[in-house]
Amino acid sequence: MEKSVILNKFIDLYTGLQRAHGTYTVGEKSANGKVGGKARTVQEETTREKYKNHLSGTHGIGIVPIREDNSCSFGVIDIDEYNGTINHAQLEKQCQELNLPIVVCCSKSGGAHCYLFLTEPIPAGDMLDTMSTIATLIGHPGVEIFPKQRSLASDQDTGNWINIPYFDWEFPTRHAFVNGEPADLEQFIVHAENMRVTPAEFHALELTPEVDDLLEGAPPCLIALSQQTVSEGGRNNSLYNFGVYCKQRWPDDWESKIGDFNSRFIEPSLLPAEVLNISKSLRKKDYFYGCDGPPIKQFCNKTVCKKQKYGIGGETFDSLPPLIPDSIQKIDTTPPIWIIGVEGIRIECSSTQLLKQEHYQVLLMDKLNKIHGNIKPDKWRKIIAGLMSDVEVMPAPMELTETGKLGHHLEEYLQNRPKARIIDGMDRGQIWVENHKAHFLLNKFAEFLETKRQAMPPEKLWSTLSKMGAEQKTLTIGDLEKGVCLVDEKFARTIELEVVDEDTRAF
Repeated sequence: MEKSVILNKFIDLYTGLQRAHGTYTVGEKSANGKVGGKARTVQEETTREKYKNHLSGTHGIGIVPIREDNSCSFGVIDIDEYNGTINHAQLEKQCQELNLPIVVCCSKSGGAHCYLFLTEPIPAGDMLDTMSTIATLIGHPGVEIFPKQRSLASDQDTGNWINIPYFDWEFPTRHAFVNGEPADLEQFIVHAENMRVTPAEFHALELTPEVDDLLEGAPPCLIALSQQTVSEGGRNNSLYNFGVYCKQRWPDDWESKIGDFNSRFIEPSLLPAEVLNISKSLRKKDYFYGCDGPPIKQFCNKTVCKKQKYGIGGETFDSLPPLIPDSIQKIDTTPPIWIIGVEGIRIECSSTQLLKQEHYQVLLMDKLNKIHGNIKPDKWRKIIAGLMSDVEVMPAPMELTETGKLGHHLEEYLQNRPKARIIDGMDRGQIWVENHKAHFLLNKFAEFLETKRQAMPPEKLWSTLSKMGAEQKTLTIGDLEKGVCLVDEKFARTIELEVVDEDTRAF
């Protein structure tokens, strides 16, 4: 297969958002095996040349699966298990046995990226739901799913990207497995195209897991716990969450059912006194799953859970579940714009809306038609602090920065104010042009900004203008010496209005 054909097919498989992509500078490997580095979102078109550089090994890229129209043609399950703990060949075999059209690749740190490719795009929300269910089916319910969102928050939103395989295609560490063996780039292309499904085939996938009757309708985290031995260190929290489920499913007999779960899934079983203490806690009205605590956090899959009869969307709870952001980005405007992911929806919000739960509640009611169940303020701040520790800060487009906004208003001001015939015209808000410099009084420009609801304190206004290259000098206007602002010819060139004739100005 010719290289140009391989490149075309690779791009076709990994076409996502066009207005931005990711880059990753590889760093040192940490103690847990994860390769560190610096991730950055680049707000530039994802061109053919960038894919070519990726395959050549000169500059790797990551792709945002969700497109500008909120569709996608590939999805990914990102299993972050390092230090050789993932058996990729076994994972591929498991997917084959379940008749899943999954292509298994190594991630940069030795984890696994499980891809599903489509012949045509589908709504991103459909992909998110299906890949979340597949993750649960293969025993990894708590991992990241891409696309992470059902829709983008705005034209500024760049979603979340994931590293793609075959960086440096001749010596790749991120490669696919085909029939249990590492595949070269051409073998991967052939395999991925063979595994591709149509939208109709995608929606017809059989994704119903076999579940113990005792856990029918249970959250995926509890199903995952039931499939392994819960031992010392996680027994009390595990049984508490099993108890929450029991209280929903068997409201009249839940305490006896807790004993069944204790003997069945806890090893060694908790003592009767310990079980009694858990039951006492659950008799309170404000009980709920401990989604953000061990041991169930690692198995949490809210997308699947909210569809389960006794999951977080269940109608048997007395209290509303909290709706916790699962991702966050910051656009570095003034003030900043935060983009958070909540239940697969990307939402723009302010710092106050993010930090204060009462404002967050109103935000979700306005954007999602849902109500967030409040949690303790200290716990909420810890959740937000945890998100902040991994926040991606993106530079703001120039037109959204304080300097960019002021520059726009300055151009408008210079374009729409008459040019003074004599220097005294500046007292009337006119622009005096000399030596390709536009001269104006700061207080007159400040009055103009007030009409645009963009008022600034004088010191802030001058500070921002000076960053744009404005100068200041003293001129005699009328009988007084006054400080005048000057801007360079890039603004002066916009002044093309006729000079006002002072002699014919009055009626």
